[in-house]
Amino acid sequence: MDPVIVPIDGVLDLHTFAAGDLKGLLQDYIDACLESHIYDLRIIHGKGSGVMRARVRSLLEKDLRIQGFGDAPVDAGGWGATLVRLKRNEAAKDGVTMLKKIISGGQTGVDRAALDVAMRLGIAHGGWVPKGRLAEDGAVPAHYRLEEMPTPDVDARTEKNVVASDGTLIISRGSPSGGTDHTRKMALKHGKQLLHIDLALGQRPSDAGSLIASWIDMNRIETLNVAGPRASHDPGIYTDTVTI
Repeated sequence: MDPVIVPIDGVLDLHTFAAGDLKGLLQDYIDACLESHIYDLRIIHGKGSGVMRARVRSLLEKDLRIQGFGDAPVDAGGWGATLVRLKRNEAAKDGVTMLKKIISGGQTGVDRAALDVAMRLGIAHGGWVPKGRLAEDGAVPAHYRLEEMPTPDVDARTEKNVVASDGTLIISRGSPSGGTDHTRKMALKHGKQLLHIDLALGQRPSDAGSLIASWIDMNRIETLNVAGPRASHDPGIYTDTVTI
């Protein structure tokens, strides 16, 4: 059988390889990418039962050359592929991010954390909230520059924020559920870029932050929608989001 030629271009498709080849293949491919100064990779493992995806991520977690990883953007395979950022040997930064605005639905938890970070960093913020500025802790405080929807329907607000952005970042602990999962569905419905950071994977905040920055730059995202669980569903999610 003829050997498989693997181009060193940052995209590794595992469909033609056996599971037993995975460890050595990943190690060699990452070495080749580093030598070619390629630091952002997409590993295509497919969806299927999720076994190959789990094995890939198990190997990545143990590799000290990996800075961070997560699901690929929707139009690049979604959870059927893993986006990987490698650590650079030099201290040079990637350049200036294109991010100009952060929006959210103003709910407690991830939504508020994103808005607070935007204000601290001097990034414009905004978004849409249900009529009456409804949130689980009462009315969304006035210092958040959010626009009211004509309806109190939370799902309508969620869809509006997805449509108004260039991409949506979801931060959760485990698989998205409830309103967070509705955000994911709306991003898929409208063909928007989507990145999910799952805190249950145990990534360091700095690694998750680097992955987010890479994803924003790679997809030229200027307006970022951020969503995730409310504080009552995950009391620690606000602090974790700010840290990332």
